[in-house]
Amino acid sequence: MGTIATFTGGSGYPSALGGSFNVLLTSNSAVYPVKIIQCCQSNTLKILIPETPANTSIKIVFKGPSASVTYNYTSDISKTPTISLLSASVVNVGLNTIGIKRTDSLNATTTSITLVSTIDTNNVIVVSNWTTSASDGSLTFVSLLSAGSYKISVLTSIGYCQSGHLISVSLPASITMSNRVVSYAGGKVTVTGQYLSPSSYLRINSFKAPILTYN
Repeated sequence: MGTIATFTGGSGYPSALGGSFNVLLTSNSAVYPVKIIQCCQSNTLKILIPETPANTSIKIVFKGPSASVTYNYTSDISKTPTISLLSASVVNVGLNTIGIKRTDSLNATTTSITLVSTIDTNNVIVVSNWTTSASDGSLTFVSLLSAGSYKISVLTSIGYCQSGHLISVSLPASITMSNRVVSYAGGKVTVTGQYLSPSSYLRINSFKAPILTYN
């Protein structure tokens, strides 16, 4: 399910990638885009290793001005944590208490929890804290959710958890939209409601209408 690889120690990391220092992620003939999580404060570089099929070998190649260094990663389904959703999968907008539980027996510590919009993966809700049950190890957190649907993304010390669970957030009941007569060449309307998602869009006669402004 992927992980975040951390490289520390040594010296000479640049302030940003590019120029004479680059990173490549490859698997056989495939080349993956490199997503830098952190670069490069205190000589620490963090790179996202993407989700791949089981037993996929990935090479991370650091290319410097005069030499290169290669590290190898292999995805292993037996080392992939899994989670289940304990709370409701359909909720209302606003504050919601969400419960999840690890369903594997791997020795791995939860390091971060995020909720990723299924409409726009750049819309990410970061869970700042959670509580762990002493009896069964389940995790509980509270999150302010806007309308839409979200994938639960849990990162552990050995990588991301496998989860097919989605949280669907119902549209608020108090949505209003102004009646407008606009040019045949197009126009704009205003939609008002609490907890509308910045990832939302309208469909007007099957055409997708993007958001112009949001607050």
